[in-house]
Amino acid sequence: MKQVFHSPEKMATVLADVPCPVLEPGHVLVRNRAGVISHGPQTANASCVGTVAAASNDSQQFRLGDRVIGFGPHSEVAVLEASRVAIIPTGVGDDAAAFAPIAATVLRGIQSNAIQLGESTAVIGMDLSGLLAVQLLKASGCRVLSIDTSAQQLLLAERFGAETVNLAVEEDLQSCVDRFTRGAGIDTLLISSANHEFDALAIASSITRVDGRIIVLNDTPKPSVNADVTRKRVFFAGIDGHQPDSKTESKSLQVVLDLMAAGSLRTDQLITHRFPLERAEDAFKVLGDTQHLGVLLDYPVEESSEATLTFSPTIRMPTTSSPRPRSSQLRVGFIGAGKTARRILMPAFKQHGARLEAVATFSALSAFRAARRFGIGVTTTDPQCVLHDPKIDVVVIATRHHKHYRYVAEALAAGKHVYVENPVALNQEQFQYVTDAVDRIDASEQILMVGFHRRFAQHSRRIASLLESRNDPKMLVMSVNAGSLKPNHWRHDLEIGGGRLIGEASHFIDFVRFLCGHGIVDMNTVGLGQGSGNAANSTDQVYDSASIQLQFADESVGVIQFVSTGHPSFPQERLEVFVGGRTVQLENFRRVRMLGWKPFKHMKLWKPDKGHFRAVYEFIEAVRGHRACPTPFHEVAEVAFASFVADASVRRRPISVESEKALDAARRSFIEQPQEHRKAG
Repeated sequence: MKQVFHSPEKMATVLADVPCPVLEPGHVLVRNRAGVISHGPQTANASCVGTVAAASNDSQQFRLGDRVIGFGPHSEVAVLEASRVAIIPTGVGDDAAAFAPIAATVLRGIQSNAIQLGESTAVIGMDLSGLLAVQLLKASGCRVLSIDTSAQQLLLAERFGAETVNLAVEEDLQSCVDRFTRGAGIDTLLISSANHEFDALAIASSITRVDGRIIVLNDTPKPSVNADVTRKRVFFAGIDGHQPDSKTESKSLQVVLDLMAAGSLRTDQLITHRFPLERAEDAFKVLGDTQHLGVLLDYPVEESSEATLTFSPTIRMPTTSSPRPRSSQLRVGFIGAGKTARRILMPAFKQHGARLEAVATFSALSAFRAARRFGIGVTTTDPQCVLHDPKIDVVVIATRHHKHYRYVAEALAAGKHVYVENPVALNQEQFQYVTDAVDRIDASEQILMVGFHRRFAQHSRRIASLLESRNDPKMLVMSVNAGSLKPNHWRHDLEIGGGRLIGEASHFIDFVRFLCGHGIVDMNTVGLGQGSGNAANSTDQVYDSASIQLQFADESVGVIQFVSTGHPSFPQERLEVFVGGRTVQLENFRRVRMLGWKPFKHMKLWKPDKGHFRAVYEFIEAVRGHRACPTPFHEVAEVAFASFVADASVRRRPISVESEKALDAARRSFIEQPQEHRKAG
């Protein structure tokens, strides 16, 4: 199928052949019919009007053939989040509905700032968002003043019920505003223009009343605060059109559609250009014209929604060179192609001589980027194509966390070697699922490695070699200035990300345990709640700061201070080790100081090395039979259980007596007798 990729930064538009997406839980499969293009990356948050071809079991409010509108890519077929999709009323056509996602984003800015009935409002910039804002404000019972330099677009605003000021001919704007507001000033002003003919902020701050509000829409650059804003105590608000709140988008879309059905939101006069999908490049060139408003893309329409089934979930990409793989060359398939995979793992595997055979992703954009950059021959949206491809030796799993455990088990069952990003599982049940899969393989024939890459860093190996020479107990203090994430970030979602202690702090549990070289025999965790979190499946607070104390079998102590509240200028990762009158300090995996370790004093690298490339090298060497698995399974298990206990402790989650006994017994089996545990150890 065809999909449009547009990069505003590179001023490039590509219409590419990509694999058809595969339906996932919480989603609907839509055959697109039309869409409105706008500035910004055209990926997952563009406008999609189409018919439902299939719905997941948990999205049965949608039926086959329903006309729907949602946020998704400009592609012939799209898988859309059900929470961001709305059914189009009978009286609303496809063309009108295509404007609903943009209007819903503007509506969110209006609703989130509690604009009241009868307020005196103004909109600067009569572009597409501005003209939609005029109508939405009028529908909310507000008086609206439209400000721009385009007589044609101001005429449209007048037709929608606004009073207007043309800056190209009007010299005394303040007098116009005084007449409009009866001398009180503008209550709420919306900026929807990046027009360089006038200074939108200077105008906005001069006409907004004391304690008024200025709302910046869409991609308009957020202006810097000036003296008027400070003096008048003006409240600034912004909305990000490319980061919509999926929990409320469906409702916003439905409100917009109802307004369209009632005739309160008109879009027929907003369409200035129309292009078929195959002329997408020409369509995006129009965005450089300041007089453009609504630019529509029309898709090839099939009367039967079953036509979506003719698109393949797997395609073979054209490559500049396709040499036959050497008999000894490992052939690697990726499941997931996000930033970590594209920036680190794919280059690492390629650098160490592996052949990147295939990539499976939920997002066609990620697969397309990876395939073009690394010459990957096969792209697919069906992970089974990678898991069961007989040509593939190694499966690399780099998806979101909640899918790791199942793909690990399926890949092992298919006879593949597996490299999986940490964490391998989000809870005890998922880890047991992986353990059962490991029990069924011959560890001498298959390698399962978890991406605990910090233990392979150049400085880590030097520090470990120094500590091996000391038999006395050590004090290891690891400070992690992790930075904050938005409360609704997927890493906070307990079902998808597992929380930051399981998904991120576990890396440092492994790192400290590796340096100590002994098993964990006891631990304690104290957490710091960070305000109200609205993350799905989270508790009332976001627990992403904690102090984790570990007691090791040789009486060493490890302390991990994982915090999200630090200043960004403070080192992100700092290790301090104290043993026998000697000290080691490691900062950001770039600089290490060794005090009392003659003849060593310090080491410094040109750039941080966190061990990613070395970890991949060690894995490849293990697969080729040159060495044992670099992350023994009993150590993986020990770290996983420690992260589960830490997370449960900070959340104060109740654990049944039976579960607690089972967890303690499992931990003891891994910690006290690690060498006897399982063939993979």
